[in-house]
Amino acid sequence: MNENAPPEVESTETRSEGSGEKRFPIVAIGASAGGLEALRTFFTAMPVDKGIGFVVILHLAPSHKSNLAQILAAVTRMPVAQAQDGDIVHPNHVYVIPPNKYLSIGEGRLRLEPSVARPAIPLPIDHFFRALAEDQAEQAIAIVVTGGDGDGSHGLKEIKAAGGMVMAQTPETAQHPGMPRHAIATGLTDFVLPIEAMPAALIDYIEHAALANARKDGGTAAKEAAASAIEADAKLAEILEFLRLFGGHDFRCYKKAMLLRRVRHRMGLITIGSLADYVTHLKKTAQELQDLTQDLLINVTDFFREPESWKALERDIIPLLMPEENTDAGLRIWVPGCSTGEEAYTLGMLLLERLDKSPHGGKIDIFATDIDREALEKGRLGSYPESIATVLSAPRLQRFFTRAGQRYQIKRELRDMVVFAPQNLISDPPFSKLDLISCHNLLIYLEPEQQEKMIELFHFALNPGGYLFLGKSETVGRHQSRFETVSKKWRIFRCIGPRYQLRMNFPGAQGRAPALAIGSSRRRRDPSYDNLLRDELLARHAPAAVLVNRDDRVLYFHGRTDDYLVQPGGAPTGDLLTMARDGLRLKLRAALRSAVKEEAVTRVTVDMSTADGTSRVEITVTPLREPNLGAGLLLVTFQAQPKAAGGGGAPGADSPPASSDGALEESAAIRQLEQELATTQQELHYVIEDLETANEELKVGNEEALSMNEELQSTNEELETSKEELQSVNEELTTVNNELEQKLGQLNTAN
Repeated sequence: MNENAPPEVESTETRSEGSGEKRFPIVAIGASAGGLEALRTFFTAMPVDKGIGFVVILHLAPSHKSNLAQILAAVTRMPVAQAQDGDIVHPNHVYVIPPNKYLSIGEGRLRLEPSVARPAIPLPIDHFFRALAEDQAEQAIAIVVTGGDGDGSHGLKEIKAAGGMVMAQTPETAQHPGMPRHAIATGLTDFVLPIEAMPAALIDYIEHAALANARKDGGTAAKEAAASAIEADAKLAEILEFLRLFGGHDFRCYKKAMLLRRVRHRMGLITIGSLADYVTHLKKTAQELQDLTQDLLINVTDFFREPESWKALERDIIPLLMPEENTDAGLRIWVPGCSTGEEAYTLGMLLLERLDKSPHGGKIDIFATDIDREALEKGRLGSYPESIATVLSAPRLQRFFTRAGQRYQIKRELRDMVVFAPQNLISDPPFSKLDLISCHNLLIYLEPEQQEKMIELFHFALNPGGYLFLGKSETVGRHQSRFETVSKKWRIFRCIGPRYQLRMNFPGAQGRAPALAIGSSRRRRDPSYDNLLRDELLARHAPAAVLVNRDDRVLYFHGRTDDYLVQPGGAPTGDLLTMARDGLRLKLRAALRSAVKEEAVTRVTVDMSTADGTSRVEITVTPLREPNLGAGLLLVTFQAQPKAAGGGGAPGADSPPASSDGALEESAAIRQLEQELATTQQELHYVIEDLETANEELKVGNEEALSMNEELQSTNEELETSKEELQSVNEELTTVNNELEQKLGQLNTAN
């Protein structure tokens, strides 16, 4: 499965908290040259009361006023308006993009953004399709009609990946077939129809795909959903079992909500209204089995998808993998869920560009794997439609591709770096000794338990210090102690700590010794005497200790730590300070802070309350500098100290009188209070330092905000000036227009 796709957004009952609108399908229609006539034909045939919102994205001249809204209003009874910033999309309404603007949508509200400046090529259709997919998920529908370029072909991939539906005009009926052909070339279009047939197909799809259910009364919809939930789960389980037995793919560990949406999507496409009827149809139709499998595989990807994340990888990680000094060390990279290979080739481009700056003598291997053999075959061929020119720069196209008719072919230098292989990430053994794993938007489709297993698998496959590159909606979850965050925004993590031992039973592992459970500290004992002696001495004489990270999370226990740490009531916690016994917590916190701040060994002595009274404990915090373990681990040891002598000898001439016992106890209490006061003062000192640092950051942020405000004011003044100039030009044009009208009148009189 590729799964290199954007996360599917869970359906919600309302479009936004403020709008109060029920969810309904939103159809985005993208058009370019010849689009006006196509749009007139579409809206003439489209009924006005089907509860659908329409947004029209047309390539308009940036410097001319658009009359598109008035033209479309003449052929439909639906309200038609030019989109304004903040407009809420309503059903049975049509919204038209204004000139020289990008249009996007968030929480059901339209947003206007400045268009790109020349010489950059504006792609308003792709831009809106992506925003619509992220905001509306399965309620998003994209229609691509006549036009002469490839705008829309990349945005519709996002629509399809989010569970929406895609239509394209039959190229033979289009005045300019370029845009429909590019859309069809993606292999993701659900319908290819003439313009006049699209409204009927659109209505059939919406009624049978259960998209209209969200428009029902909230209570009614909830009751119906509760009544059919058990039946839906049973039918879905039957479908998944059928796919496993006869389709060759096991989707049982994927999220059930996503699977059900995909099934309902297929039901809408073939106009089947009930899950029971669909199960019957699926078992009788081999083609539907294949089509449903392809829908569930979600083979959607692109070159340099989420460009900013790739820039972060290029800037921060690749120089570390390929340093400037020449090295013969090999480089091993794994791209699981590679689909048709765009992600793997993107990595290859960045590595080859790095080679131009810093020669690398070692071999570079990129392993691209997927369970879809058809997608892998396309990746091996390395042939892509000419629409990739909209996402790849001209220098990269020239460097890494050759033009072959209406397609681009990967050059041999880049192709030879990538090895494509079929692999089921869930059941097949992983690669190992890797320097980088790039896995975009795969985990989001799996159940949480399976996601945890995948993160463990990635940690096992990476070398110490290797990097994990995830999608924007994915994270390492509870395995933060094994991965150091390099970029939280772009989901780049560094592998640290000892390697996980896999708890998965892969095929072919039968007959071998079972793998140890993760977290187990058991090791195979060496029968030699030196190891035996070392183990016994450690067990008998080594102090109790814990290994923690910089967030005070316990990673490992050694010895009898229960004398100093206790698991409190409630949910289990791994926080060291929460587990510390009474009397330890204050000084332990101070010692941890000091060790982190000074990067030096810190020792403190504290009197701890016990059942027998008090006992003295020496706490030592040692920062670890082992490169493979990563910066940020601390070793905390607890060593019991003998009580101070005094009061234990036989009474004699040199012994203090009995009456002095009270004074000694008072003196000891004073010393303890003084120690606690010193510790509190130290902790307060650290808090004050943190506060001062935070204040400095706030000051810097305030200065940046002031600077930005000045820039905005300057920009506003420029806009006001431009507005005045435009008004002046408008007045001149009005004058010229009046003159022309007068001359036209004279000409009519003369005629």
